[in-house]
Amino acid sequence: MNHLSHLFLTGNDHHLLLGNLIADFIKPNQITHLSSDIVSGIKFHQFIDLSIDTNEVFRSSIGLLRKTQGKYAPVVADMFYDYLLVDHWAAYADRSFDLFKSTMYESIEANLQELEDEIIIRRVNRMISNDFLSLYKSAALIPTTFGYLQKRARFPNHFDQAEIDFNRLYPELAIHFNLAFPEMVKKTEHYRLNLQN
Repeated sequence: MNHLSHLFLTGNDHHLLLGNLIADFIKPNQITHLSSDIVSGIKFHQFIDLSIDTNEVFRSSIGLLRKTQGKYAPVVADMFYDYLLVDHWAAYADRSFDLFKSTMYESIEANLQELEDEIIIRRVNRMISNDFLSLYKSAALIPTTFGYLQKRARFPNHFDQAEIDFNRLYPELAIHFNLAFPEMVKKTEHYRLNLQN
């Protein structure tokens, strides 16, 4: 699951939001300088990753993509699940996508200075300026999203085929998503409840 699903699964716990967002691009030696809320958000992000990576239904989605996407099949499946979340938004969300998005951006920006690291702050500001969550609103934007990813990829890939794969495999991927995502909602709700207690 990529940015959208991670942020969605924080629910209304905005203490976890910033750490959850930056978890993939913060270095381990930077963690000691962060607030306890941000560290909790990073750990929450790691919990989500571990939970979805070991989910058998999600692993089936990876299997569907293995032939065309090779070693990057898990990454592609992660990102596809964000597109699927938008497609099935009404089944999981209690507010519109646009309201959710604006709430996320406002919360992130309000707490951004807690990071102190100017490089990460600039990166997050750039993401918000580019309206990164809106990249998941339509499958037609898959080439744009994967174009950004292709610039950072270290190995040969077939990201240019991602939109074709998504449309070709959509019926099966949608079934997988609607089996795996409710389980993720339950697991993360339980995780957040334990944090509060």
